[in-house]
Amino acid sequence: MAKTSIRAAVRDAKRAEARALKDLHTGTQLNGVETFDSFVNFAHKLGVGADNALTSGTYGFNPVTRNRLGLEWIHRGSWLGGVAVDCVADDMTRAGVEFLCEMDPSDQEVIETEAATLGVWDALNDTVKWSRLYGGAICVMLIDGQDMKTPLKLDAIKPDQFKGLVALDRWMVEPTLEDLVTEFGPHLGLPRFYKVQANAPSLRGQTIHYSRLACRLVGVKLPYQQAMTENL
Repeated sequence: MAKTSIRAAVRDAKRAEARALKDLHTGTQLNGVETFDSFVNFAHKLGVGADNALTSGTYGFNPVTRNRLGLEWIHRGSWLGGVAVDCVADDMTRAGVEFLCEMDPSDQEVIETEAATLGVWDALNDTVKWSRLYGGAICVMLIDGQDMKTPLKLDAIKPDQFKGLVALDRWMVEPTLEDLVTEFGPHLGLPRFYKVQANAPSLRGQTIHYSRLACRLVGVKLPYQQAMTENL
């Protein structure tokens, strides 16, 4: 059985998508098979081909998340668009968290103060906002003295090594489509590494191992073939 790389699969998916769009726009059948509802009543002008308002109806291709500049104009220029993007993130992060445990209240206060000092809630807020705006974002843990490319080992983190979080949206990172996680678990099939691009505010040129992500958020979850066309 011939091996097919992920990048080749992405290319094939995009070509198939382009062919399907061409077929729809030219009115031809998809892969030689008629896929529309065949019900028709010519006397009452009902059904496909019966000369009614829906005869030429179809579904359009509108990948709005690929239009980065257009999305940014919506966020900046439309108060409604801005609220739709921001409200969920603001509601999630404005009050921090409530500790439901037997931890000493003084320790809780230390954690809350440190989280505010390191900008943890601001970074999480940005991650949620930009994932909603662009359709994807990651939040990276900053551990001083550790190589971003290596898997995270929690037991190796020493006091004062945690320096906060940083949000990177989908346009700032390139996932390694040729190297996906193969270990069983919730990350199976996702990119193993993320390469930070030159337009990022920090960590430029670095490669980040997936275990160093505090969270990975996507917009509307897509079927796998469509997800590949959007760099997963």
